[in-house]
Amino acid sequence: MDSITISDIAKVVGVSKITVSRALNGSPLVSEKTKRKIIEAAKRLNYRPNLIAKSFAKGKTQTIGVIITDITNPFFAEIVIGIENAAKKEGYHLLLGISGDDIEEEKKCVQDLLERRVDGILIVPTHKKYNDLEHIYTLKKEKVPFVLVSRNLEEIDSDWVMTDLKKGSYKLVKYLIKLGHEKILFIIGPREVTHSKYRIQGYKNALKEANLNFNEDLLFEGKLSTFEEGYKIGKRILSCYHEDFDAIITINDVTALGVLRAAIELGFRVPEDFSLAGYDDVIFASIAEVPLTTVAQPIREIGEKSVKILLNKIENKSESEKCEHIFLQPRLVIRDSCKSRLIKRKRKIKR
Repeated sequence: MDSITISDIAKVVGVSKITVSRALNGSPLVSEKTKRKIIEAAKRLNYRPNLIAKSFAKGKTQTIGVIITDITNPFFAEIVIGIENAAKKEGYHLLLGISGDDIEEEKKCVQDLLERRVDGILIVPTHKKYNDLEHIYTLKKEKVPFVLVSRNLEEIDSDWVMTDLKKGSYKLVKYLIKLGHEKILFIIGPREVTHSKYRIQGYKNALKEANLNFNEDLLFEGKLSTFEEGYKIGKRILSCYHEDFDAIITINDVTALGVLRAAIELGFRVPEDFSLAGYDDVIFASIAEVPLTTVAQPIREIGEKSVKILLNKIENKSESEKCEHIFLQPRLVIRDSCKSRLIKRKRKIKR
């Protein structure tokens, strides 16, 4: 059966196509009586508006492209919920792309979204160092509004929304030092990317304030975004790492949960043998076998504020507008995975 059109409704009600169009769009130029007749006829005929035609007429598709690295990480799932909630309130729909934390896939996602004529794009950049920003410059050149979400890029000035990672890292390390920890191993992502640099700086600042020396060997770099990766790196560290440490902090909660699983399998006790802390405060952090001390990010707020900035750019395009840089505040969440070392028990992980 052919789709019902505005013309079909016009014939049934006995009015013009323009009147039907005005009524369905809530125009005050149509009387309430006629409007009711048209709406009732549209429902009876099971009329569905042609959104594609509508978007061409308006010059907008009412869609936002969203590119994230990993939908399995609850942190990014929560960000998408925040984005969806904010976008829906303003009548926008989402098109989701997943880069898999791969720069080439991120570029493909951008191209795909451009071909689908989205009105703007929200991007969670990959963990990797950007050697090629061609797709970002394409967005600027073609004047497609975009906002970076939860991370930023040193190489390009753009709008972004993220948590103050430096402050969050500082708060966590300061808390561990207060518990008597002096040798804190930090499992970090690629250190050349900006969000790792912020975290490392906060870590160093807390050590310096406490007159503790920074030990390069206690920075453990890895590709970290899943529980499995955290588990593997946890097994590696706890099985053979030669450095003495009394606490481990990680780049995110899923990594910390992987380390926790590895520790339990290898016979270690957390926090009796070493303290363990994550970052993000995703749902699983509070219900883990040993509930995780962590740093809470206002995850949904990151998504919501990113949408607000993006829609402002879509509605009020202006090349002279300054880019917005928003740092949201982190919050320390204390649970059972960290313990005082003020009465020190020396322990060393041997090869």
